[in-house]
Amino acid sequence: MAGLFLPLYFPMGMDFDSSPPPSPSTSSAELSETFSMDEDGVTETAGDVVDPARKVYDLSALPSELLEAIFIRTRQPTSLVRTCARFWSLSKKSSIRATWLVNRYGLSKAFEAALRWTRILDEAVVECLIKMVPPIPRYVLQRAMTRFTHANRPDLLIRLLRYGLTIYDDLSLQKPDTLQFRELTVYHHYTTPTVLENKLKQLRILVEQYNFDVNFCKWSSVSGLPYVDVNEGYRAFLSAVVAGNEALVRELLKFNIATHVSPDQIDESRSFFAQFPFGLWSERTLNDPLAATPQWALSLFPNELRSYLTKTADALILATKHKFIEIMRLLLDHDIERWDTPEGAQVLEKALQLAVDENFDDGIQILQNYMADAEAPQKSPTALKKLLIEACLHDKLEDVKRLVTEGARFDIPSGGDIFARTIDPLKHIVINNKLAIVSWLIKNYPFDSEKLTEMLTTSVDVQNNALVRLLLNNRKVRPKVTDRTLRRCIVQYGYETMPLLLREAKRAHPEKLVGGYSTVLKLAERRARDGRDSDVFVKELREYHTSVLKAQGKSNRTKGKGKGKAVAGKGKGSSSSMVARGKVASGRVTKPRRTSAAGASSSSSSASSSSGGTGSGTVGGPSSSLGNEANVEVQMTPPTRVTRSGRAGSIKVG
Repeated sequence: MAGLFLPLYFPMGMDFDSSPPPSPSTSSAELSETFSMDEDGVTETAGDVVDPARKVYDLSALPSELLEAIFIRTRQPTSLVRTCARFWSLSKKSSIRATWLVNRYGLSKAFEAALRWTRILDEAVVECLIKMVPPIPRYVLQRAMTRFTHANRPDLLIRLLRYGLTIYDDLSLQKPDTLQFRELTVYHHYTTPTVLENKLKQLRILVEQYNFDVNFCKWSSVSGLPYVDVNEGYRAFLSAVVAGNEALVRELLKFNIATHVSPDQIDESRSFFAQFPFGLWSERTLNDPLAATPQWALSLFPNELRSYLTKTADALILATKHKFIEIMRLLLDHDIERWDTPEGAQVLEKALQLAVDENFDDGIQILQNYMADAEAPQKSPTALKKLLIEACLHDKLEDVKRLVTEGARFDIPSGGDIFARTIDPLKHIVINNKLAIVSWLIKNYPFDSEKLTEMLTTSVDVQNNALVRLLLNNRKVRPKVTDRTLRRCIVQYGYETMPLLLREAKRAHPEKLVGGYSTVLKLAERRARDGRDSDVFVKELREYHTSVLKAQGKSNRTKGKGKGKAVAGKGKGSSSSMVARGKVASGRVTKPRRTSAAGASSSSSSASSSSGGTGSGTVGGPSSSLGNEANVEVQMTPPTRVTRSGRAGSIKVG
């Protein structure tokens, strides 16, 4: 194929005409035996096993009309051209190339999209496109001239100039129509009605006389390459909606401007780099820089409105946000049939939710007229948080009380929290010493310990001792005193704050030091040694350390006494417990390894008192208390000699 599709695989100038075409006598089956390609672009040799479902059959018997239909409907016919001689011959025809472009991009966009395929364009192909498509808009001709100049194609440039001068009296090469459209759609609030009417008149001339498409796509002014998926006219339309330019919105709607875009429907397969089957030139390693991404549509809307967008980005959301009643009516009437679809109903629900969140009563009534039996929903968590933040910023205590009662929260799920990285209202009210709001929130808001700890650290930073006392005296939930809080107190010279923090730390954990205590003490000692602080912090920290050690020692002694009492209580049972780990089995008593002096005498007396028993096999008797286990002296005792007499059950201890 002479530069149709294969040059896209070799952008450094290699052309398919440099290699000889397949022989017409060679069938496609023979070609498939020597060369085939899998879906990932990996070549297979004749020795590889080919899946029957992917086997290329002989196409020599098919009529030419059928082969042409297959070719023009194939999204990327390069594989057909490389493996079949008849397809290679078809790709050389100018009419086939033009038909393939029209079938892929449509009649209205075929010529503009062809600017991305300059390798397959020649005078014959351009001539076929001119005959097949409607009259080419003047702004597309201007872009094509820029593109052909950049590609150094004077033959195509001359043909295009002749065509443009034939259908237009002025090509306006000094000022592109897209630039003129932007100037006409820019709206200023001080624009007089006369100036606005003149702009609208020029806009009508641009559209009606020079076939300007208000839904024009973005393009590169240097290379002339179009971004066919980005509707640049929609951006200008949204600007008119935000400005409240009702006359311009009405005029653009007459020219069928897009009222919404669908970023999820972007054709990712349009990337021509993705069609490269060899190694580096594959979709995995190289993306089309001209391909649009869904972010371009989202970027047209502020962050606070993106949670109200559906699968489409609608201008109705912006009109509702800015409370433009007439523009809302224009948009609703223009897309009247769309609201009966599930997609349109979802857009109306989001717009209604936004109207409720913005307290836009007139907008709620208008939207409900287009919705069957729709009731106004409750305010969303995002809207409640926004109002709560505004109330805190403006020091409106009554509004804070009302919103918290209605369910407003500072923390909402991250997916819908548009203020997660913008503002911290709690830090604001602490820094600005809004004691009334802080006091009420501490008593009534469901704070957790972590959030109160952050507020405590902020209070220490600004040396607001009143807030520090307020936070530390909270009975419901108290903040945690951490090493970070203590370090901030030292750095901020909080001589009055440090005792409060250490007192709270001892109350929370009397027998445990604050984590990172050694780091805090080293910081205080270093600052005192350098002369930046007095030794007050060092003394207080060491006193805190000493008190914790005393509490630990007292706790250990208490645990020791309790353990000794538990052991003594066990000794008050049967006298068998006083025989230190002794065992009697089959009339034989096993001697203990260690025993106390009191235990030995008790065992001896118990054995003699039971010598006249019935021979139950257990040496018993009254036991004595061991007292404090820590004071019992354990020593070795001589083994006790026990013999069995001739009478049954008689035991002699010696």
